[in-house]
Amino acid sequence: MGQNFDFDLDGQIDMLNGSEEEGHWYLYKNVSNNTNNFVLVDTDMTIGKSR
Repeated sequence: MGQNFDFDLDGQIDMLNGSEEEGHWYLYKNVSNNTNNFVLVDTDMTIGKSR
């Protein structure tokens, strides 16, 4: 499961990713210095069994 939000309130989107079942969580801080560009992260999460 992943969530995107501004964790440190610096105006840049950060990402929290992890698993409640495994107990591992990772916080990715956005440290980009670009003020005129953006980063688009497309996350695809499939729930359930594959066919």
